[in-house]
Amino acid sequence: DTPEDYDKADVLFNQAVSNFNNQQSLDSLTNDEKKIAALGYEYHGAMLFLKTDSELAIENLNKSLNLLPRPRTYVILGLVFADKADFQTADTYFQKAIELNPKDPETHYHYGQLYYLMGDLQKSKKLFEESTILNPDNVYAYIQLACIAYRQGEIEQCDKLFANARKKFPASPEIPNYYGEILFDRQDFTGAMKQFEIAARLQEAVSCFSVGALPLVNKASLYMREGNYDGAID
Repeated sequence: DTPEDYDKADVLFNQAVSNFNNQQSLDSLTNDEKKIAALGYEYHGAMLFLKTDSELAIENLNKSLNLLPRPRTYVILGLVFADKADFQTADTYFQKAIELNPKDPETHYHYGQLYYLMGDLQKSKKLFEESTILNPDNVYAYIQLACIAYRQGEIEQCDKLFANARKKFPASPEIPNYYGEILFDRQDFTGAMKQFEIAARLQEAVSCFSVGALPLVNKASLYMREGNYDGAID
């Protein structure tokens, strides 16, 4: 989970799919070979989506589904269409993922994100809560629940949920960063700056990519609001 390793993975997935396309006939594949090929197309499709090549991503994800339907493939397709603001098609793919595995935590989390984008906070909240039960280690589900509380005007509950998340994930840069964004929106600029600084230090302390430069970008926004352009530029 570093930028360099994402680049390496992208190259390897591209090579795997290219070699497979050149050498294999689908009719001759064993079940195990179909499983491996489906994974190759799925991950290649995910990489293409990250690179904003949605159409080629959809093509590869559909090839994966033709070989071996998996919940994760449907989830990624749902995310692709959600990114296009085609929420109805995205919803269809999430439903298919849940039909394949009703207990998949990744499906529940991303489905919760879809409802969050659509403004249905009650359904979103329920899905995020189910996600924390199915996978207690997904820090973003806890953050999203706190953000939902804030959007519903439950300020004390929002603070409480962020505090509980911080206790559960004390080394997480994500929690102070997104809590800082909430404080920023609440006009608590001193509190927000403190959270962004904590997030930036925590990000520097971990070896993998998490929130990356986002806390620094948020700090720059605060400096610009104060008219401190030198601080923002730094």
